[in-house]
Amino acid sequence: MIENKIQMLRRAAKVTPKDESEDLWCAIAGNNKIITAILFALTQANEDIRLIFRKHVTVESKHVHKKFDVVMLKGNQYRMEEFIEISKKYGGAHIRIAQNYIKTEPNLMLLVGPDDNLRSYVKDLKRSNVELDILLENETQGFIETELQSEFKLPKSIKTVIEPIFNASDVVIGNVLISIQKNSNISISKKLAKKNNIFLVDLEKLMKSVEKTEKRKKLIKEKEEKEEPQEKEKIILI
Repeated sequence: MIENKIQMLRRAAKVTPKDESEDLWCAIAGNNKIITAILFALTQANEDIRLIFRKHVTVESKHVHKKFDVVMLKGNQYRMEEFIEISKKYGGAHIRIAQNYIKTEPNLMLLVGPDDNLRSYVKDLKRSNVELDILLENETQGFIETELQSEFKLPKSIKTVIEPIFNASDVVIGNVLISIQKNSNISISKKLAKKNNIFLVDLEKLMKSVEKTEKRKKLIKEKEEKEEPQEKEKIILI
């Protein structure tokens, strides 16, 4: 049933003109296996889906380092479903950032981090009287890589036995979309994210930067397309 749904979405993507569907942003967090599968799928997506960034994150805690990756994708909402299915298959945490959020919600922030850190962060925001709305959230189901702190001087044989236990432990990475209601609270929100070891993305800032880059690339492409016929004409005259 799921496979049939995926095939149907793929067919829809092929017959639906790109400019008839609004671009969707999608953030996916998880282990290296998930990200590798997503990057491979990107090679088959042509220009329908674009990789905006990939970030490897290490969160230090008292005894272990928790390691995970975050990717931000942008593109055709129909084709994006394929990447969301990959995330589900391998236990990743994904959130769809649709245009209705982008157009109506102020100061969008993406937060990614261990579940405990996120809860601590939200508590700190409330103590600081920061008004926020939690719009979307998801969490990982697959394992998250962990590494013992280097200060633990253990024999290699024991460390080899212990580390897989940490990897198999119940480490959950949350992927959350929030909206900060007041512009004056953006700075303190970022400071508290750093304090709580949260990977934070200022989405408004990111989207403006991406839009600027895409416009510049479009202008360059249009210029090259205009110049190409002129070059051919010169060759013919010669």
